[in-house]
Amino acid sequence: MKKYLLLSLLCLPFMLAAQTKVKETDVPKSVLLTLEKTYESYKVKTWYQAPGQYVADFVTDGQNGRCYFTASGEWQYSSFPVALTECPTLMNTYFVNNYPGYRIKSIEYIEEMSGDNYYRLVIVKKGIGSNDCELIFDTRGKLQKSTAPDPEVVKRDYYAHSNPDEASEIQKSAEEDNSRAHRSSKRRSKSVEDVPEIERPMPSDAITTNFNKRYPATRLKAGPDWYLRGDEFVAYYTNNQKNDFEAVYDIQTEKLVRTGKVLQKERYTSAILKYLN
Repeated sequence: MKKYLLLSLLCLPFMLAAQTKVKETDVPKSVLLTLEKTYESYKVKTWYQAPGQYVADFVTDGQNGRCYFTASGEWQYSSFPVALTECPTLMNTYFVNNYPGYRIKSIEYIEEMSGDNYYRLVIVKKGIGSNDCELIFDTRGKLQKSTAPDPEVVKRDYYAHSNPDEASEIQKSAEEDNSRAHRSSKRRSKSVEDVPEIERPMPSDAITTNFNKRYPATRLKAGPDWYLRGDEFVAYYTNNQKNDFEAVYDIQTEKLVRTGKVLQKERYTSAILKYLN
């Protein structure tokens, strides 16, 4: 899809504010002819004029929409509001699974001059003062472009905000593990030649096999580093985007119980900071 079109969509609120109603007799014939060529059956409800642009509020095949033209009569694109139930299941699933704590502000189906049609989903974080984010999906519901935050960060922050006690316990355990590892490293450095290195407990073959299937080596930048934490084995690893994650396995069942992104202290939510303080 063309970059200029995406830019025009992002600027759409400003463009709408600058539009003024005009009569059809004031619309250039080139614009009217282009509309006739673009849609076989239609009815214009209102014409608007903006700097270098004409916009038609119209109905075609029983669907309300807006059609955008340049002042010279070239069709740019058309937008049609759609309900969530009319969108591809894949698109709905992506939003629900990746953006907890967000709400849908608007959904539009866009028809481009190039024939590259797609869905434009505008979402916003629940609360006051949050900025709109845009997700672009193709007609099958596959994500193509996004201005929204990283889904892993969103889910991690949402979970931490919803479960501050558990989040702080996880962070406390991780800090204790790091502290023990640091102390152990200092002790070994003083007497590395005198004391044989103690072998670190490692997970079972079933656990490592499960991890390798979920996170093949081609997807990892570093790790996994395994640590025993109570009745759990925790794998710390870094993906190819250099983000740190952990995968936690139950020793008894040898099954994955949870995964999550390891947050740096500067990324802690206000709830976690309040609890720690």
